[in-house]
Order: sequence, then structure tokens, then C-alpha cells
Amino acid sequence: MQDGVNRPGPGTKLPWLRAVAMMTRLEWMGAELHTWRRWVALAVLPLTYLGLLGVGLSSAFGGASYLRFVVPGAIVMQALSGLNRVVARTVTERRWGLAAFKLQSGVPQSAYLLGILFPGVIVFAAQALVLLALAVALGVRYSVLSSIAMVAVAILCVLTWECLSFAVAAAIRNYQTRDFVLAAAVMPLTFAAPVFYTLDNAPTALRLLARVNPLTYQAELVRGVAQGAFALSAALICLLVLTASMFLALRAVRVMRELSFEG
Repeated sequence: MQDGVNRPGPGTKLPWLRAVAMMTRLEWMGAELHTWRRWVALAVLPLTYLGLLGVGLSSAFGGASYLRFVVPGAIVMQALSGLNRVVARTVTERRWGLAAFKLQSGVPQSAYLLGILFPGVIVFAAQALVLLALAVALGVRYSVLSSIAMVAVAILCVLTWECLSFAVAAAIRNYQTRDFVLAAAVMPLTFAAPVFYTLDNAPTALRLLARVNPLTYQAELVRGVAQGAFALSAALICLLVLTASMFLALRAVRVMRELSFEG
């Protein structure tokens, strides 16, 4: 039959761009990003961190100069905001064999991974714009070039955390373990980094914890970009962690092609 000539057979891969578009659309709809209410909810987190916590602390720690210190860190914090979504989606995909079905139906492994991660990048970019707009309203201004550079560098941070969370979630077998991992990891990672404070006068234990936290180096890197500098050591560490996380995520995809936890 003529219509069977162009139909992919078993083991035939879909065109890469088509597969990415399909996966992205599924994730976009699954995260309810097609609704305005979801976007309003996503704007609440950056507004709360900077508009309430940041402004409140600035009254005691230096006003506008303190806010200028906080804004890059608050932008990097949003890199963690998609972690919950990626973990939830990955556990579901693995648990019920959805990942294996998609991958064996012709979706290339890299296209599958990118489709899972891409919506989080878009969400982060929107949240970063909200933070920069609020910063302007609070009297903290950056040049257009600095703003673009901060967001661009921070997107690499988003990919780092999403790939790491994907790799970890791919090994989680149930929702209870997923909830435990999220509860035990997200808040310590967020506040054990110099986002709202410097490490200069921090207790030794906190400084040691911060130095094994990738978010610390990401905050230092984005803060340096905001100041027109370039923290080479922080950049190298961030690049190393990004490379390792991508390798682990792609390896997890290969495993997910064959296995599920149900059935």
C-alpha cells in the first residue's frame, strides 16, 4: 500500500526536529504552559524571592547596593525552579514505560531529552525577565548587554540542574522516593549558596557546604557577568558540572529505552 511506504517501521527513527517538536509539545501541554494561570503562578516565585525577601533584607544590609548583589543570585535560583517538573515527569515516564514506548517508536534519544528539558528553559527565561523588570522598578539597572549575558549564562545553569535531576529521577522507582529526594535536596541547595549573603563572614561549616554546591559557582559566575567581569574558576567548574550532567542524562535515556518499573 502506498501509505505504508512512508510510515516508519520498527526501529526507524523519526526526523530529529519533528521528534523534538513532538516531545516539546507533549511536555508543554503536560506542564499546563498553554494556560495563563500557570504563567501567573510561575511568576510568583521570583517576585517573592526578590520583591519580598530581597527587599526586606536590603533594608538591613545596604539598600540598592545589596539588591544589586542579590539580583544575579535570584536569577540563578530560578534555575532550580524546573527541577520539580523534570523529576516528576521523568519518574512518571520511567515508571509506566512511557519513555521506552516513545524511544522504541522512533524518537531519537537526544530529541527525547531535549523535548523534556526545553520547556524548563522557556519558563526560566520568562522568570528571569520578571526579575530584571522588578529590579528596574526597584532602582537596580543593568545594561542590555549585561542582562542578555546574565540570562544566557544562567540558561546553562538551567540545563545543568535539569540534566542532573533527569539522571537522578531516572533511577527513582516510586513517588515516595521522588518526594523524599525533592524535599531533601532543593531547599538545602537553594540556601547553602551565596545568593542572599556572602561567604566572607559565614561559619566554616556553611562555607564548606557552599563549596561543594554547584549553585555557589553558578551564582559567582552570573554575578561576575553582571559586574562586567569573568570568574574563570567558577566558569570552569560550571562547565565541568554541565558536561558531566549531560553525559549522565544521556546515559539515563539509553537505560530508559529498555526498562520500566511496571508491567
